[in-house]
Amino acid sequence: MKVVACALLVVGWPLGLVGQPSTAQAEALERDQRGMRPMLVGNIDRPLRYTPEDGDFVITNGRESFNRPLYGGSTAFRVDGGDRPEFSFYLPGRGGNLRLGISTPAGTKWLNTADTVVARYRAGSMIHEIRDPLLGGGSLRVTALAPRAPEGVVVRVESQALNGPVDLVFAFGGINGERGGRDGDIGTERVPVREFFQLEPEYCRDNEITLSDQFFVVRGKGGSMAGMLPAETKLGIGDASAWSNPTELFSLKSAAKPALPLVVGRVRIVPGQPLFVALQHLATTQAASEVLATYREVAAEREIKSSPTSAPAIWKGAEIPDVFARAEIE
Repeated sequence: MKVVACALLVVGWPLGLVGQPSTAQAEALERDQRGMRPMLVGNIDRPLRYTPEDGDFVITNGRESFNRPLYGGSTAFRVDGGDRPEFSFYLPGRGGNLRLGISTPAGTKWLNTADTVVARYRAGSMIHEIRDPLLGGGSLRVTALAPRAPEGVVVRVESQALNGPVDLVFAFGGINGERGGRDGDIGTERVPVREFFQLEPEYCRDNEITLSDQFFVVRGKGGSMAGMLPAETKLGIGDASAWSNPTELFSLKSAAKPALPLVVGRVRIVPGQPLFVALQHLATTQAASEVLATYREVAAEREIKSSPTSAPAIWKGAEIPDVFARAEIE
């Protein structure tokens, strides 16, 4: 009898049940188990989403976001990418979202809504190959890496066979320090990470933004991020309520400071010349004005003296390609 009881427990039947469970008993058992199912072939069989290819994990037009962590150093900071070219930051606590898009005379759209996106997860980097009618017969290749120190992300955008003017547009904001139940770990929050890390306009409230030439700082509850951008980038402050409408967001018609501010920018894509967009996590002791002053000094190639206990140096705009190259081989 002990053997029978153990067997019944293994398959999940109540003790004392003889033979096959009735329909009512099976339904009661399902309710008691709150939807849990035994790990049988019929319950776990599903199509393979990611395909191994030359050491990469590859998917075309996948639906997941923020499910591929890009770790830099050994701190709690991380960048989360996914099947679509959008990135969220964890400082720890919600550290903002970076979206990239394209703008042509025919229209403006986010790259995460492009017609064809092939995503490759490769040894700690995310690579997105993008095709869309707005690009004509051309394509973009977006590669994101997370350097170890200072921590942040460097995104390289390369173009191929563009047959008309195309601007790269981007937006960043939403630092509010929200931590979630388990710091946004996959499968531990109330909702999937593709929803948990989506930017809500309200996250941008009370964010402080400082702009300079090819540089910005966004400070919010929980931390600060600095951005370094290509030459000729046009920067502005947009209204996060238009986050889902890039045409409206990048109009930049209003000079009034919005209640839900975020950084917006655009720069022309030149064939054969990669563009680099870098975001760096700042030390909590660095005020935006101090960081801006430091950046202006390093941008002018003046010597900056620092002690071993000083905050991480701000990346120079001119050295971003080298930062990317070092992160690629580390």
